[in-house]
Amino acid sequence: MQETLETPVTPVVTPAVEAQAPANTTSVSSANLTFRRQITVADFKAMHNNNAIEVIENPHTGKLFFLCGSVSGKVAREGYGNNPVISEVVTDEGEIFYMLHKKQSNNVKAVL
Repeated sequence: MQETLETPVTPVVTPAVEAQAPANTTSVSSANLTFRRQITVADFKAMHNNNAIEVIENPHTGKLFFLCGSVSGKVAREGYGNNPVISEVVTDEGEIFYMLHKKQSNNVKAVL
């Protein structure tokens, strides 16, 4: 079965997810986050014409971020687990960024 480019996700506002930011960005831990769309890792790599996503530790802060070619994003403090996804996220202040995190399925009742 072929994966779709985007998995439509209803925007959900959640209490802040502790995100780890690249050195040149600010922390988003004090903001509510809206997850606008969720993308599989394979589809994200295809969208950016890259065959790898590198998870990198900032040597100054110890925090993680990811690179996919020239596109960077934050890594959730809780990590990304065995079934990672990348979400487009917006803070209350309007900052838009990508976040690598565990796929959440809190509202899923069954997978058929």
